[in-house]
Amino acid sequence: MSVIFAPVWIPGNLASLPVSVPFLLLILLAVIALKRRYATSIRDIPGPWLASISSLWQVYQLIKGHTEQEIVKLHRRHGSFVRIADNEVSVAHPDAVRLLLHANIAKGSWYSIFSLPDYHYVNQMSELDPQRHIRKSRNVASGYALSNIIKSEPYVDALLGLLENQFDKLIASGQPVEFDRWFNYFAFDVVGEVTFSSPFRFLETGTDIRNAIANTRALALYIAIMGHYVWLHNLTLGNPLLSRIGLQPSSHIFDTCLAAIDSRKKNPAVRPDMMERWLHVRRTYPDRMDEAEVFGAAVANIGAGADTTSATLQAFFYYMLRHPHYLQKLRQEVDEAHARGDLSHVVSYAEAAKLPYLQACIKETYRYHPATGTGLPRVVPAGGLTIGERHFTEGTLLSINPWAFHRNPELFGPDCDDFNPERWLDPERARQMDLFLIHWGAGYNQCPGRNLAHFEISKVSATIIRDFDIEQVDPKKSWRFETHFTAVPNSENTEHVPCMSALPHDLPPIRILTMYINPILPGFNPDPSIIRVGKDYFLVTSSFEYFPGAPIYHSTDLIKWTLIGHALTRLSQLQIQTPEPGGGVWATTLRYHNGVFYILAASFQRYRPQEDDRVWPRGFYVKTTDIWDSKSWSDPVYFDQVGFDQDLFWDDDGTVYLSSTYRKLERTPGANIKDFAVHIVTVDLETGSSTSEPKLIRESSSGVAEGSHIFKRGKYYYLFTAEGGTESGHCEWVSRSTTGPFGPWEVGPNNPLWRNGVEDDVQNTGHADLVEDAQGQWWAVLLGVRPVWKDGQWEESVFGRETFLAPVDWADDWPIVNGGQKIPLHSDSPYLYELSVPVAWRDDFSESELQLGWYRKNTPVVRDYSLTERPGHLRLYGGPYNLSVPACPTLFLRKQTQRFCKWETRLSFHPRNQVFEAGAVVWWTYFTYSSIGIRRGKDGQRIVRLRSPGGEVVEFGLRHSQSDVRLVIECGDSYRFGFQELGDVESDNGLVQCIGEVDNSSMTAAPPVGVAFTGMMLGLYAFGERQRCLDPADFHYAQWK
Repeated sequence: MSVIFAPVWIPGNLASLPVSVPFLLLILLAVIALKRRYATSIRDIPGPWLASISSLWQVYQLIKGHTEQEIVKLHRRHGSFVRIADNEVSVAHPDAVRLLLHANIAKGSWYSIFSLPDYHYVNQMSELDPQRHIRKSRNVASGYALSNIIKSEPYVDALLGLLENQFDKLIASGQPVEFDRWFNYFAFDVVGEVTFSSPFRFLETGTDIRNAIANTRALALYIAIMGHYVWLHNLTLGNPLLSRIGLQPSSHIFDTCLAAIDSRKKNPAVRPDMMERWLHVRRTYPDRMDEAEVFGAAVANIGAGADTTSATLQAFFYYMLRHPHYLQKLRQEVDEAHARGDLSHVVSYAEAAKLPYLQACIKETYRYHPATGTGLPRVVPAGGLTIGERHFTEGTLLSINPWAFHRNPELFGPDCDDFNPERWLDPERARQMDLFLIHWGAGYNQCPGRNLAHFEISKVSATIIRDFDIEQVDPKKSWRFETHFTAVPNSENTEHVPCMSALPHDLPPIRILTMYINPILPGFNPDPSIIRVGKDYFLVTSSFEYFPGAPIYHSTDLIKWTLIGHALTRLSQLQIQTPEPGGGVWATTLRYHNGVFYILAASFQRYRPQEDDRVWPRGFYVKTTDIWDSKSWSDPVYFDQVGFDQDLFWDDDGTVYLSSTYRKLERTPGANIKDFAVHIVTVDLETGSSTSEPKLIRESSSGVAEGSHIFKRGKYYYLFTAEGGTESGHCEWVSRSTTGPFGPWEVGPNNPLWRNGVEDDVQNTGHADLVEDAQGQWWAVLLGVRPVWKDGQWEESVFGRETFLAPVDWADDWPIVNGGQKIPLHSDSPYLYELSVPVAWRDDFSESELQLGWYRKNTPVVRDYSLTERPGHLRLYGGPYNLSVPACPTLFLRKQTQRFCKWETRLSFHPRNQVFEAGAVVWWTYFTYSSIGIRRGKDGQRIVRLRSPGGEVVEFGLRHSQSDVRLVIECGDSYRFGFQELGDVESDNGLVQCIGEVDNSSMTAAPPVGVAFTGMMLGLYAFGERQRCLDPADFHYAQWK
């Protein structure tokens, strides 16, 4: 060794230095290589030898252009784990989706390459830190909500029409249609339209303006490679200096973004596009979202979104053309739907969602040709991570390649290498495969623009299939694509792209929906509580001043719910006499233990928050072993602990804990807050007696902590609380304890778990309860409201507080609700499917009992109706109370569940007294309602009388003394009241005479006493003023449609 090193250190031998340095470098490289190869916990995982010592193997595969094919081969050879870098493992084990993508763990540094246009602009995609990622996700979530995207649909339709016009011109000239080029133009223009309300004009000009798209495409290989050398990227194209001097690639797109933001600051948008949503967040929470983040979100939306959408569209048409038997079946489905009249002249997103074969073809494209060709790296957190039987140490990179995952025969069947859309037609099989479909990521790590992408793909594919006959110009040519980051066509030579010849199809244009729609229980259904027993889910909501109380719903899929009964159906169980609006039964909780179902509740007999006057109720529970039988519920067992929002928790040792909310005994000094806090005791269920002193376990700086639910998962106890009150400040918090329900409780790091603000389509969200499904996925049900944007402001929702659903993931043993994002109206969760909303309902009163879903205001103490005295009719004998008093009138109500519907009935009523009245009603509270009824006028003639919420009255005379009258209430942006006198020659023509209209804001006025915690009801009534109405009111039917 002295011979080798002597020339280096002895000045006389300096001439030998050039020869020695290479040896030294070789030795150094060899040491580094051996250290990387063997001095690691993943040294035993198989993979290419070069990959184990250097990232150059991945770079080489990227340059070749088919990383995905090599990864698939390696997993076929070596199994679930393949080493693809010195510290990175490609994972194809089924548990990886749940443990890596659904988990709140850090991304690999590769993602930071997506800070565009330079490293100052960190966006949701490029943010590596999990907590900051959640914050950024919340900031931009409202812009990506499908409900907001749909608001731009007419403008997207115009772009789709422009696309088809361009196709028509090419067809007329005999030229083929190059789908790759035109789909790129369309995808980029749509992103501009929904982001800024201004497309980039690629479609209009038919050109790539300033080579913006070409530059973006050229950057794909650079991005894929430089993701492994981020430090070098930050010195070159990621350097802010380039953007300052105007040398940034795709400057047309960046300039458009900057101009749009600048213009919007000066002139706020009329349309609530993505940019306006983000700027609203910035204006509302300036410390939470700065202008650089707004710009970064806009650029990332364009740079990462348009290319993947375009590539997926091209893949869809290519694979359909290569499998003409599937294309023929799809064409048949579309044509038949059109022939039935199911498709509008303009493509409807909702209509295309109901085409199952189309959806199966799109989903198979997602599986067979994922837009992302490289892995999705995640960093193993502290404490390590075990996938299958393999444990990985902290800091190891684990990546999931969608191509390898989607070609796992255990997950997608033995034909997983074949394009077969029909694998998705079996609902149960599709449900299982959906768990592992990661085209747009999964769970916490889903692509934020997935709703927009699916929206576009569905509309374009359906429209073109219907409007054009397509074929490949040269069927012998295969599609040549490259996977750098996205799997996109190789566009160096247009011969590589299969041009399509298109001929107009003989049918005019289709549209689509996502997998499930919120709310899952529309209409007045607040404070949901849920359990699962085997394959059955049961859910109960609050009923407040309405009877029967505690409605119980059943589902087997968390989406389609059926009302199966009520727990409080007898006077011995519930006596609600004259409560203010918002009184009665609050926040029922449903629990199941050792074969017994329990429902907990508390009933406010006095609730006057305006005067801070409340009589704190004693809570109670009822129980049964047969939840399907409403009559089987027991009489109440009352607790000796006051409060509301009761919850029961059984610990492993059998101890039963009761938590509830009431005002703290010692008020917060100097603070004008309610001081509602959660307290807990142990309880003897047989007697309802407390067996311990109450302990305060949660209070909130907002002054309201309520809706407590306690769970145990693993070694932790979890306390979920609704905080901030049930209005705009409403949110959900979580704490956990290792010692038990008495605490101490550790407050979660991501509180509130989400927060929908006053800028969102869903507001006031909170009061969550959790359930675990049979596959181990957790879900939250919660309340929210859907106000309507009207005349530049939000109009209160007529539905009141409704039940919403959101997925729950776990990271570091903390729950992450909906990926840390806001609660949306639409979700594409891979676990669930579209909700089939009923389009009509009718009760012909042909049974001996009323249908489920009819409610009385307060507990009735006398029987004032009959279904047998006149078969096929509901006969009402009006009681002595009119509709404006707090007592129980003869009033039968149903929840309004759709904004646009028509409520109607046919009434036979011949009153002999001027104070007798019967009719139909729109009901908010006894302070606010509108009724249309029949009564006797002062001159003895029968009249139709409309009463508005303010008490104003309009009267119309009827022609005949014995005619039946059809009463109609049209619900929509207002309530329109009309009638038709039946049996009359002039009016018996099917036409309804409108006699008045009431706007929705008048119908949702706040009561002077109490609070309207409920929602709009539609109903039938009869009354006499301070005397019973002796003349029966016969209703032939009631219906809405």
